Parts: sequence; structure tokens; C-alpha cells
Amino acid sequence: MENETRGSERLGYACQVSFVTLGIPGSSRRACTVRGKTVNISNEGMCLRVKKGFIKVGSIIQVRMPVRTLKVTVPILSEIRWVKEEKSMDYTIGIRFIS
Repeated sequence: MENETRGSERLGYACQVSFVTLGIPGSSRRACTVRGKTVNISNEGMCLRVKKGFIKVGSIIQVRMPVRTLKVTVPILSEIRWVKEEKSMDYTIGIRFIS
């Protein structure tokens, strides 16, 4: 059995999301919008796949999560907790919800 350190169960969930970088540690970069796709989600955070290379651990982001049945997006303040490069310019990132 795999050693699981998360506080809540992750559930597979795929949808298109976008997020805005609000603060990148050690960088003077301006806010930018990144598009990606969810891999899974929990009460505490989610895993995303994105195609940007300047994403850094500790960055504060605002995820725009779509609610399909209402045709709206919900802003979720989050922190990037880990980043894994999959292949050239493809990344999997783990985020923790702040609010």
C-alpha cells in the first residue's frame, strides 16, 4: 500500500481551468494567465497539467474553476505546492486551496 500523506482523498476530475499568477517568489514577473486541465481534486487542493515553464513552488495563484451547470467560474485562491516536469514544457502541479 502506498504511503499517503494527504489530509483528504483525491477524486479523479477532468475539466479545463485557468489561473492567474498573483505572486512568484524571487521574480519580478507580472501576473499572467495560464490554462490547463485538472487531474484530480480534493477538499484541500487539486492537481493540474499545464504548459508553462515559469511556474514556481510557493507562487500564489487564483484558479478559475468552472461550474458547468451554472455556466460561471469560481475564483479560488491557491498556492503551488509542487511542480513536476513531464516532458518539454509540460508540467504537472499540485496546488493547495488557501480560501
